Amino acid sequence: MRSEQDIAIQITGLKKMYRLGTIGGGTLQGDIQSWWARVRHKEDPNSKIGAKAYKKNETFMALDGIDLTVYKGERVGIIGHNGAGKSTLLKLLSRVTGPTEGEIKLDGRISSMLEVGTGFNGELTGRENIYLNGAILGMTKAEIDSKIEQIIDFSEVRQFIDTPVKRYSSGMYVKLAFAVASHLDSEILIMDEVLAVGDMAFQKK
Repeated sequence: MRSEQDIAIQITGLKKMYRLGTIGGGTLQGDIQSWWARVRHKEDPNSKIGAKAYKKNETFMALDGIDLTVYKGERVGIIGHNGAGKSTLLKLLSRVTGPTEGEIKLDGRISSMLEVGTGFNGELTGRENIYLNGAILGMTKAEIDSKIEQIIDFSEVRQFIDTPVKRYSSGMYVKLAFAVASHLDSEILIMDEVLAVGDMAFQKK
């Protein structure tokens, strides 16, 4: 019989509601353009062709009452069709966004690999981006110093490690980003479709 001390993640009554058609998420200029078009009852110049125009205050429940318990040492996969709320749940667990209702309890250091390469700066070299991305993911400079050679070896881009990443191919870019994220020391690791990066040999590794 497992006790509460064995629980890594406890989710109770979790709900996440989004307001559809609200302005936000783009540039300030784009938001002002969208607002001005709405005021004049014109078509939004920033909306994609064929995109649905939502009425004011129309809402969508991305998650509606999730209860989940994950014990220490367990590996859990979340499957479902597009729009089922998988990424939303992982973003809530990663504290990227907050829940509308419900409670999330986490026991342990948490790290996330939601989008590989988030936080990389194209003007910086691969080595500089290791330090930048490692810091964003919660690693200390001492931790990165102790692991940087392992990270570089794992990434398979040693020859280009002191080259700005804007010159990397897309494959090199994601390999380096994944190498950083895969060397995190955490009790809870959250991944969202990031294991699809690289070629077959890299995925196997």
